[in-house]
Amino acid sequence: MIGSVSRSVKDYQENDYMIELPDAGRTIWNMSRSTLRDYWENDTGDVYIMQNVTSEREHRRRIKEMAVSDPLTGVANRAGLYEYYDSLDKAGYATFMFADIDNFKQINDRFGHAIGDIFLKDVVNILDKNIPGSFIVRVGGDEFFAITLSDANEEIIAEMADQINDDMGRLEGYPEGFSPSASISMGVLYHAPLRLDIDEIMEKCDTAMYKAKKNGKHGYHIDLSLTD
Repeated sequence: MIGSVSRSVKDYQENDYMIELPDAGRTIWNMSRSTLRDYWENDTGDVYIMQNVTSEREHRRRIKEMAVSDPLTGVANRAGLYEYYDSLDKAGYATFMFADIDNFKQINDRFGHAIGDIFLKDVVNILDKNIPGSFIVRVGGDEFFAITLSDANEEIIAEMADQINDDMGRLEGYPEGFSPSASISMGVLYHAPLRLDIDEIMEKCDTAMYKAKKNGKHGYHIDLSLTD
């Protein structure tokens, strides 16, 4: 017995249906139609065929997810960033942040890549916790990019950046001597119009981040040059 049937649009083909079955749970079925004709080629009716394509659609979904996600941290990669940015209303505004882990190579060299990988996952959690409504991207080995559509003035952004570094300094479960070396430098583009090219925005944020690095790392620099 079929518990419920609903049309699915996203990630599925036009004639795919999601069917809730008592024993199998949610399954995906594709419906095709064939016209029946008699000997004289007159239409006499239609035949509808339902085919279970659950495994095929799940496999396709996983391939798509892998194409736009970072396998280690689970956040978006560059392809996922472009896909997300293209979906935004270009009449709006956002705040953009480019974050680079300070001395990450030294962390890997001293504590090993396994610890470094755990640290990268913790960095994602800290960014997600402190940047409200954010879309987070891993754009390089130790570089992250975040987009937030929420309203935030310069004071809030400053508090946010400080809290991120405070949280990184309080990480637990790492070898002795790790936490004091864990920090981030951030370049922030505040309240910039979404009509701008994302590569231009990233370049601006990257430049601002390097200014934070030159100022002693473990901090941030806010670029207001594109602020409306």
